[in-house]
Amino acid sequence: MSLEPISKVAKQFGLRSSALRYYERIGLLPPARIVSGKRHYDAAILDRLAIVQRARSAGFSLADIAELLSGFSEEVPASRRWRELTRRKHAELEAAAKRIHDMQDLLDKMSRCGCEGVEICGRKIRTKGPC
Repeated sequence: MSLEPISKVAKQFGLRSSALRYYERIGLLPPARIVSGKRHYDAAILDRLAIVQRARSAGFSLADIAELLSGFSEEVPASRRWRELTRRKHAELEAAAKRIHDMQDLLDKMSRCGCEGVEICGRKIRTKGPC
């Protein structure tokens, strides 16, 4: 079994060694093997780190990733668990997309505003009139 030193793994994944140690501490990665007083990682840990990095680059939080990687058992394959979690994340993203769309609409309306003062805008908004 081939083991890679922490410095090489950190460079390969574009991380600092401290990030790898942190991922171990919070349970995203299993503990590294210690060889001559230094951390070394096997292929299984590198595979898991690839998942962590892909999820991070897609915008998942570390808490999301911990949930993605935990709770597996023989009866629940990873694919089924991930499908359940992705459905929930899709709903969150759709809600965020709606908020962004609503904000863009408001900005578009504000850019065309002809009101003389804030009070007039407020009155129009309150009475659902055009601004």
